[in-house]
Amino acid sequence: MIRRFVSLCFLASIGLLLSCGAVYLPLIVRGGSTPSPGAPSASPTPSKTATLIPSATPTSTPTNTETTMPSATPTPTNTASPTASHTPTFTRTATATRTPANTPTATPGPTLDELIDALDGIGQMFSHDGQTYLGRVSSNCYLYDSIVNKFGPYGSPYSQTSISNPFGPYGSPFSNTSAFNQFASEPPAVWVWINSQWMFVAPVTINPFTIPRIPSDYLLAYLRLKGGCSP
Repeated sequence: MIRRFVSLCFLASIGLLLSCGAVYLPLIVRGGSTPSPGAPSASPTPSKTATLIPSATPTSTPTNTETTMPSATPTPTNTASPTASHTPTFTRTATATRTPANTPTATPGPTLDELIDALDGIGQMFSHDGQTYLGRVSSNCYLYDSIVNKFGPYGSPYSQTSISNPFGPYGSPFSNTSAFNQFASEPPAVWVWINSQWMFVAPVTINPFTIPRIPSDYLLAYLRLKGGCSP
């Protein structure tokens, strides 16, 4: 028992020595003195707290608010700009709409040459009263009833049924039924037989007051030139 008690006391003394050495050993090594336990270590705490409170205050918040408000101001300005740019577009569209409306004012009809070409071979000439046949509108100089066949009954300058006879009733410059009287009121006319019926085309005369008309001098000249006939 005595031996066990001695050993326990020995161990306790060693532990106490080690704990005291942990406190005083650094001071011994540095050559300092034992610190006085009077000044509390908690005194710097208020100074640190006072420093952190102002730094945590969001002083930059008003600055950011004033900065973002002017940035939103240009938005209405950009919205108004496209509105003014679209306004002239409708004005140009209305102008372009009026242009085609005035274009088709009149439809051109066939020219005189086209009309004679259409009648070539099918047009037939009669007196004003429709009782006397005066030949066929044809550029064939050798066709029997062609008005440009100078040897036929309707193209000879000597035949009474020819408009080329200057002394006949249909070619005289004084006859009221002549194609070459500029004052004639009953000149010959051209008809076409279509769909089992006669279709009136126009009078053949040099009277400028007869509208519509086919000029008789131009009709004969065109057919003779087209068929290569001698005048």
